[in-house]
Amino acid sequence: MDIKRYEEVKKDVDDRLGEMVEEISGAIGVLRKDQQFVRVRALVAFSFLEIASNLYNAFYNRSLGGRPLLEEWMKKYCVIESNATYKTHPYLKLVNEKFLYKFRCAIVHAFGLPEPENGVSINMPNGSESTDVIRDWDEKFKKLGHTVAFISPDTLIKLFIDGFTLMHADVFKDASVATQADLDGLERISKEFARRGARIMPI
Repeated sequence: MDIKRYEEVKKDVDDRLGEMVEEISGAIGVLRKDQQFVRVRALVAFSFLEIASNLYNAFYNRSLGGRPLLEEWMKKYCVIESNATYKTHPYLKLVNEKFLYKFRCAIVHAFGLPEPENGVSINMPNGSESTDVIRDWDEKFKKLGHTVAFISPDTLIKLFIDGFTLMHADVFKDASVATQADLDGLERISKEFARRGARIMPI
């Protein structure tokens, strides 16, 4: 493997990713916790999911699209104990990658929430899911025989960023342990960026 080329492509791809993450973080900061933009903040989170999944798709040359890709990425990096947000969140264990995909579709295509599945509904609070108000609602729903997974936009973006962080370690290896397959994967990501024009261009 050409180590110099690996370092060049690795830096270029990581720099572009840094630009994306910075812009998304900035958008979230502007929207803050404004209750008027709860669904928009979820849209931003699911957009980040799409970006991370497509990087995974290119790096591993999976040639997947749509649902199979998003579900595979979430299963590998999000709904697992090594994802800190998933591990510690009081409601994420109630959903899996398939239900999260339906959540994504409901927000993206209908600006709404998914239908209940196996007796579980998703509700999207504007803020922490660990407040007394949420715990009170949780108890009320349980008394009615229904389980609700309270998942805020903030939790979604944290879940996906933690997943991205796990993937980042898989993709961006030190040159001393990287292989030709790793360079090929980064080259595919670089070509995908070029194909889609994924670089900030002030006009």
